[in-house]
Amino acid sequence: MDPYHSLYQQYLNPSQFGRAFGASTQAVSSVRGYLTAQGLSVQLQPNRLTLEVSGTAAQVSKAFNIKLVQVQSQQLLDASSRAAAAAAATAAAALGTSTGKLLRAPVAHPQLLLVGVKSVARLNFNLYISAAAAAAAAAAAAAAAAAVGAAAAAAAVGAAAVAANYMLPVSLLLSTTATPPTLACHRLCSPFAPTTALLSPTDDNAYFLTVDRIRKLYNLPTDAFDGEGEAIALASFEKFEIGAVEEYALANGLIEEGDSLSNIIERFLSDPDSVGGSSNPDATHVDLEMLLSASPKAKITVYLAENSEAGEALLMSKIANLNTSSIVLYTWGREEQPGDVDGTINTLLKQMVLQGQSVVVASGSCGVHPQTRNATCDELTEGVNFPASSEFVTAVGGTTPTLFIGNTWAKEVAWELSSGGVSRYMPLPQYQADVTTLVNRQHRNLPDVALAADPDVWPYEVYVPNEANEFSTVGGTAPAASVWAGYFALINQCRKARELAPARLGAANGQLYAIGNTKWQADKAFRSCSEGSNGKFDAGAGWDAVTGWNSMNGKMMTGFLCPGYMGACCYRTKYGNSYCVELTEENCDTSKGGTFTDGKVCTPGTPMTLSNC
Repeated sequence: MDPYHSLYQQYLNPSQFGRAFGASTQAVSSVRGYLTAQGLSVQLQPNRLTLEVSGTAAQVSKAFNIKLVQVQSQQLLDASSRAAAAAAATAAAALGTSTGKLLRAPVAHPQLLLVGVKSVARLNFNLYISAAAAAAAAAAAAAAAAAVGAAAAAAAVGAAAVAANYMLPVSLLLSTTATPPTLACHRLCSPFAPTTALLSPTDDNAYFLTVDRIRKLYNLPTDAFDGEGEAIALASFEKFEIGAVEEYALANGLIEEGDSLSNIIERFLSDPDSVGGSSNPDATHVDLEMLLSASPKAKITVYLAENSEAGEALLMSKIANLNTSSIVLYTWGREEQPGDVDGTINTLLKQMVLQGQSVVVASGSCGVHPQTRNATCDELTEGVNFPASSEFVTAVGGTTPTLFIGNTWAKEVAWELSSGGVSRYMPLPQYQADVTTLVNRQHRNLPDVALAADPDVWPYEVYVPNEANEFSTVGGTAPAASVWAGYFALINQCRKARELAPARLGAANGQLYAIGNTKWQADKAFRSCSEGSNGKFDAGAGWDAVTGWNSMNGKMMTGFLCPGYMGACCYRTKYGNSYCVELTEENCDTSKGGTFTDGKVCTPGTPMTLSNC
């Protein structure tokens, strides 16, 4: 992630990452040997961090030393055997003789106490049973109930409802530190702050951000790029209605009447019935619509899983191992924990950036307080959220725009609920070492950048399913992060068009901080934000713990991230790298090092070409 390192942007594929950072051969052999001996089918994923296992219900039950019960709906039975038996009895009564979708669920979260196993990520699956099997189960349950009551009925269902040869999939997460697993259960919350104000998308006097305004205010290069040919992975725990997203796209001129958004693909990694139920049911709609505002032609794959630690691991593992998306957006988070440093998610984030995937996350919308499991702000403690605290992500904070003149911001201040501060556990990343305004020089400081996020002042216009079928507005760092992710897709499209190597921007922080640490570049690429506070930290010149380097001046920043995007000079650094900026008297002054790479002094009006920059 250091732009001056000799291996910078020398990306790996999942197999190369696995050889360098995955579990050891001994650990893999030990775990695979045990599972194979239990009769299970075992497949090691390319990153050597995940084992996909399948077997019969009986084999899985024996291998993981757990009791499986049959239930009628999606639910994890992390409760007592009595509660599990009651659920099974209810299922038996509902079975009758019809076919249906049923579930094998563990009474308690399974563990595999083998050296090399970090955790069991998934054991919660749907099965389809035949009418004959259902009839047999119902008959057995009825007979048992008549004989000895509901408890025996539950046992009968557990024994007879599903034939023993139905295959159950299991995901095992391998540890690279060979320690026993430690399991933590948390619910995730998306840091987006909804408002209830309804509005019309045709009201030109309304103070909200339409697609056109987002592009103009942040000077996005959407006149030249639209995300065509780029792939974005959106990881989420809430389903969405494509019709609502198409309504947004139609109202904002992104599609024509009768067109569909065929570039949006939905992939469930958990049973669809298990996806949803958070306090932010519209989170995926907001993410998608903000991505489209910046990058309407990009292919967006929405990966969906149950809202749990296991679901989070499934999302990240799938996106990392497929490695088909150059941009990864994840706007969910929770308070960081000590185990996050070398935990599964952080390891998968590391894999992504080493493969050249740009990971963008929301810093949070609770000021200096971390998110809690029920999606509220924890006012009893101070801290930062994970994965925003990871060094492998670009964490996006929030601003409050206060003055709008001539299609641009005249002033932005820090949004009071922009989460930021210092990680308790993550070490200081190299790209922050030269920042003079850090809060702490031992640990990761965040956020990295920002964008408009205030739900009360210039909020984002969105369309989400509601009874009134009207547009509404939202704020928060989630939509801010989504716009940044869409912008990075434009950067990658630009890099491909200019045949730059590598075509993927990859871990953006190295270059963002290099720009921020060079004042004349920062003055052009980032907006100034030196006022406001999040309750503990104040905004100021340069980087700060509320807005990072602040929001973007998109076209000017594109000149740095995609050299040659506009007529430009090359700025040669002492490390031999060159950055391209708009050609002006100021930045072409030879005293500032404004020369083409062939050594010729650039002068105003001199065109830049691929050969000289």
